[in-house]
Amino acid sequence: MDWDIVIKAFGMLIGLVGTVYQFKRFDPRKRDKLKTDLEILNLLDPESPEFEKLKIYTEYEIDELYGNTTERRENKQFIKKPGDFVFGLVLFLGFFVWTYILYNNAGGFTWYMLITGFFAFAGAGNIIIGLEGDKK
Repeated sequence: MDWDIVIKAFGMLIGLVGTVYQFKRFDPRKRDKLKTDLEILNLLDPESPEFEKLKIYTEYEIDELYGNTTERRENKQFIKKPGDFVFGLVLFLGFFVWTYILYNNAGGFTWYMLITGFFAFAGAGNIIIGLEGDKK
């Protein structure tokens, strides 16, 4: 069995999982949905049960999107999202070392170093997200 191919495939799989995870969290239409929900809320009768349900939902969405500023001031921890930080650290270190090994073994640049280098940068992005949290 050619372990070089297995290791490359495994590395690409890990990188793909990290990329899918990042894209899954990205939702550019969240503010548009919130605006529509607020418009519907204004049209509803304040005494109806649907009004209360939608009000609770929109308050939750506003907290998710903009966060509670009082909580942010009180929450002074250095690493805001430990899961993203650890995942990014593992991704960055693993792919950085792998890129370095590929460079040394090949005696220079090879095209698949672009792939491993890309995932190392993706790991660096996750480290930043873990340190800063979601900036919305």
